[in-house]
Amino acid sequence: MRQQGREARVAAQGGTLWGWGNWGLPETPTPAPYSGDPAWVGPWQTVSAGINRAVVTKQNGELWGWGDNTYGELGIGTSGISTGSAKPVHIQPGTAWQSVAAGYSHSAGVQTDGSLWT
Repeated sequence: MRQQGREARVAAQGGTLWGWGNWGLPETPTPAPYSGDPAWVGPWQTVSAGINRAVVTKQNGELWGWGDNTYGELGIGTSGISTGSAKPVHIQPGTAWQSVAAGYSHSAGVQTDGSLWT
């Protein structure tokens, strides 16, 4: 689990993604599973929440993120207030990620080859 600010995310046992808090699509005070859209299908491995965004890895090594991208936090090649996404966006397709972490206005990850990206 990773928590930042007023939101929280957790990858539950079995790779199901759950969320709660101020920015936990759906917005809820208690844990609820993310579902209803194919983009939310896991299984998820690592989860990290930053300020108004989350970045996650799937068990197959894919990297996904959603939320605020004002400073390029999602790593999708763009930045700006209107470049965020309410649904998961596949980040750098074709690469394999071991772990990921979201900070205040940045994200960092380690690929399966051991290289660190930020």
